[in-house]
Amino acid sequence: MLEGPLTFDGQYYMDIFERGYSFDGDIENKQNTAFMPLTAGVIGLATRVIPGAHDLVEVAVLGAAVLFGTLVGLHVLASRYAGSQAGRLATLLWAGSPLALYNFVGYSEPLFALLSVWIFIAIDSKRLWDATLLAAIALVGRPQAFVLAVFVALAILSHARWRPRSLFDGPGVVQLCLMVAPLMTFATWQAIQFGDSLTYINSLEAWRRGSFMDANLTAGPALLHLFQAVSGEAQTLSHWTTLLATLSLVVIAAVLMVAAAGPTRVVAFYVAILTFLFATASFDATNVARHTFFMFPWALILGVAIAKVCASEARKLIGLVPFLAFAILVNSYAVMRYYRGEWVS
Repeated sequence: MLEGPLTFDGQYYMDIFERGYSFDGDIENKQNTAFMPLTAGVIGLATRVIPGAHDLVEVAVLGAAVLFGTLVGLHVLASRYAGSQAGRLATLLWAGSPLALYNFVGYSEPLFALLSVWIFIAIDSKRLWDATLLAAIALVGRPQAFVLAVFVALAILSHARWRPRSLFDGPGVVQLCLMVAPLMTFATWQAIQFGDSLTYINSLEAWRRGSFMDANLTAGPALLHLFQAVSGEAQTLSHWTTLLATLSLVVIAAVLMVAAAGPTRVVAFYVAILTFLFATASFDATNVARHTFFMFPWALILGVAIAKVCASEARKLIGLVPFLAFAILVNSYAVMRYYRGEWVS
C-alpha cells in the first residue's frame, strides 16, 4: 500500500500530470488521451499544496478534502429539502458508501460527485453564474457531466422564461458559452496536438474493446448477462465483482421505489444520468458499481425518504446498522484487493 496508492485509472491521471498527454498514433492501443484533464490537474494541485510528501499522503489529503466538501454539500441540500435529519442521514449514507474507498485512490468519480452536489445547490439558490462555472469545470472531468450541463442550461433558460429575447438580452447566452468553453478548448487542443478532431472519442473506443469478457457489452446485454449469471447459480454472488454489481442494482431499485419522496429535480437528474450511462457506456457487466455509487442522488433521495418515515431518528440509525456494517466490510475487502493490484469495482 505504501509503495503506491495510485493504480488503474489513478495512475493514468498521475501520468498525465507528470508527463502530459501522449498518443502513439494507433487508436487500437489504450492511450491516456481517453482521460479528461480535471482529475490530473487536481492531483497536481495536491502535490504542490503538500510538497515533498509521499503520494499516499497527497492522495489521502485530496480525498479527505473532496469527501468533506461532498458531505457538507449533501447536508446543505438534503436539509433544504426535508430538514436537518435528512441532511444527517444523507451524509451518513454517503460516508458509509460501499465504495467509499474510491475517494482515496485518485479516481475522477469523487470530484464529479462534489461538483454535482454544489451545482444543484447553486441552481436551487438561483446562483446561475456559480452553477455555470462549476458545470464548466465538471465538463472537463467526466463525460457524464453532459447531463449536468443540460440541467444547468435548463435552469438558465427557465430564468430567461424560455424567451429567446430575454436569453440574448440577459447573461444567458454568455453563461451557456462559458459553460462549454473549457471543454471546447480541450477538444481543440487535442485535435491540433494529435491531428485528430475526435481524439478523445477514438481513444475511448480502445478501452471499450478491452473488456474482461469477449467484448464490452452495452447496458442491456451486460445486465442480462449479469442476471443470467446470478439466477443460474446463487453461488455466483460469492464472486466479488458480481456481488458489487448486484449490490449497485439493488440500491438503484431501492432509490427508484422511494423516488416519489425525493425532490423532483434530483430524481430527474438521477434517472437522466442513469439513462445516459446505460445508453452510452460499454462495460463489463461487473464494472458498474463505482459509477452508480458516485451519483450523489442515491444518498440524498434515500436520506430524504428515511427522514420522512414516522419513527425516531435513533430507530432509523439502528435500522441502517446492517447496511453500514456491510459497507465497512466491503470497503475493507476492497482496500486489500486494490492494493494487491486486483480489480475492485
